[in-house]
Amino acid sequence: MQSVLAGDSLPAELIVADQSTGPRATLPRSDEVDIRHLDLSSAGLSRARNSGIAAARYDVLVLIDDDVRVQCDWLRCLVEALLAAPARAAVTGTVAPPKTNGFVPSTTTGTKPETYSGRLFADVLFSANMAIRRPAFEEIGPFDERLGPGAEFPSAEDNDFGYRLLEAGCEILFVPQAVLHHYGVRHGRALIALDWAYGRGQGAFYAKHMSLSDRHMLRRFRGDAGFRLRRMSPTIRNLRRALREGLYLVGLVSGALGWWRHSALRAVRRAQGSARR
Repeated sequence: MQSVLAGDSLPAELIVADQSTGPRATLPRSDEVDIRHLDLSSAGLSRARNSGIAAARYDVLVLIDDDVRVQCDWLRCLVEALLAAPARAAVTGTVAPPKTNGFVPSTTTGTKPETYSGRLFADVLFSANMAIRRPAFEEIGPFDERLGPGAEFPSAEDNDFGYRLLEAGCEILFVPQAVLHHYGVRHGRALIALDWAYGRGQGAFYAKHMSLSDRHMLRRFRGDAGFRLRRMSPTIRNLRRALREGLYLVGLVSGALGWWRHSALRAVRRAQGSARR
């Protein structure tokens, strides 16, 4: 928050969606920005994003996470790009790792502006650094609260939202000048747990959009699994690396099966409810 308030452009409001269980943190003060605290009882990153967006008073929505620091021109670059883009577009920026030891996930450091549309074999939206207009967000629908950190399928909430954007005919613009640094460094067991979480969420995301009549997600699932298998082969002597790739792969399969199981149970409950009516 301090890095946002030190920027050369300031937001009209700054909303903190707080799901912590400890004492409420003391928020910085600003005479120019309306800073509001949402004390949420529910967990999950997708729920926090949806709650913050619902509470926002303006139609230009900008999202960041709690473990980032933004550059001074970050907000200006992001919002200027959004206002110059088509009304149904979303804008995402650079998520750079800090200069530190350890692995930092969910980074993107391209140097050229990009405009993405249509079906892709990659996930290009980074919701820790994104902007979208409210009408476009409401058209696509909220972040899926079954996906993302804190949910049963603990990742891929931004991949799901980005895929739905592109499927609706919207564009995603990458603006490399809108830079923030992600301080979510992982070491040791935390890094291994992250691989499982990323695999499980991604598997659920693939399963959500997979169908017999449309093989796009099936091809993506197969490509992702094959990539992990190939990365395991030359590093079999590196047990830690092999373990990480294997956990991601198991998580990928577990997430897909878990999603299908939940979908089947929901279908049964709906059928039972209809029969009782």
